[in-house]
Amino acid sequence: YFPDSLQGLRRRKRDWVIPPINVPENLKGPFPSKLVQIRSNRDKEMRIYYSIVGPGADQAPVNTFIIDRDSGQMMVNRPLDRENIPEYHLQFHATGANGKPVEEPMDVLITVSDQIGR
Repeated sequence: YFPDSLQGLRRRKRDWVIPPINVPENLKGPFPSKLVQIRSNRDKEMRIYYSIVGPGADQAPVNTFIIDRDSGQMMVNRPLDRENIPEYHLQFHATGANGKPVEEPMDVLITVSDQIGR
């Protein structure tokens, strides 16, 4: 009999569902342009609020990427220049209505893909 001694060894399933994110450089718009929708598997249990942080979100260049806090729909707000910034490292957050995290933050890489023919 092992009372809760093995509790810390349980493998925890990651609850985020985030597809790979590649954005072509020099998108023509209209802006904001939808990229991907992220969500937590816990969104069936409770109301989840989504946010993103990092360069391109809440740090320079601010608001290049935005997220709808209710739906998790991520959008790009302007054309991207691969030569200037080839990739963005952002962190997604999911919080409950009480403001407390419901998931561990998820690091995500957004790659700016080269225009075809260049």
